[in-house]
Amino acid sequence: GAPSQLARKASHEPAQHASSVTDKLRAQLDQVRAQLDQETKRREDYKAAYVKMKGEYKDFAVKHEDLGNQYEDLGDQFEHLRTYVGKIEEHNKDLKAKLAQFYVQQQQQQQ
Repeated sequence: GAPSQLARKASHEPAQHASSVTDKLRAQLDQVRAQLDQETKRREDYKAAYVKMKGEYKDFAVKHEDLGNQYEDLGDQFEHLRTYVGKIEEHNKDLKAKLAQFYVQQQQQQQ
């Protein structure tokens, strides 16, 4: 009986060994898959954050450009007003000069 028992044990061991190696590999595979899933999720989170930031940056750039345009428009309006005020001041000087001339003429006529 003893030799046949040994023979059975010997033929049984490789199958057990293969089964334990398969289990180890399956466990490793599951672990790697879990890591991969985790990294994939992280990557998608980063991508979403990047897309959001890109959108915010684009909005910021548009606002910045709008402000730049408003600043230029205001500068143009300011220059326009300065020119206008300058013309009014010139006109006032002319009026004062004419008034003074008129006043001198009136004085001369009265004498």
